[in-house]
Order: sequence, then C-alpha cells, then structure tokens
Amino acid sequence: MPSVKLSRSSASQTRQVPVIVRVGEGRKVVLTGDFTSWSAEGVPMKPLSGGRYGANLQLQPGTYQFRILVDGNWANDLDSGSRVSNPFGTENSVLEVS
Repeated sequence: MPSVKLSRSSASQTRQVPVIVRVGEGRKVVLTGDFTSWSAEGVPMKPLSGGRYGANLQLQPGTYQFRILVDGNWANDLDSGSRVSNPFGTENSVLEVS
C-alpha cells in the first residue's frame, strides 16, 4: 500500500496506520481528510479486492476525520463504524489513532 508521512508535530510520536476503505469500484481513489488539509490530491489508495482500497499513513495519536474521492466524486467508506456530520450535509468518517 502507498505510505505517506503526515503528522501534527513531533515525528517521534507518529506511527504507521493502515487504512482500508470500501467504496466500490473506481479508477482513481484518494483518501483525504484533516491530516491532508482536505487536499483533493490527498493520499492515493491501492486497489485490494471487493471494492476495497488501502493506504498507509504516518499519524500521531489522535482523532482524524476523512472522506474518499472516487474518480473526483466524494464517497463514503461503506464499512466506517464511526461518522460525524459535516457542514456540507454529508458525513465524514472518523479514524482513532491510539
């Protein structure tokens, strides 16, 4: 899976966090969230199987919100167990890093 180093401060507290999402099929699947400042370039995800995609992030412990862009369109992680409302009338998935 692609690995991208992203952190909020000290690199000594970061850890590798595998993220696997299920969004269906797409040619270009990108993970974006508060850890990428919601950049449309985000973190490219690698196709796995069954409509799942994965990437590895380097993050510090904390709570992060994210969404997925599939071929340029916002999509939800269909397996996300934790979501919060966002100002656009949709929901962001929540990732807890301990």
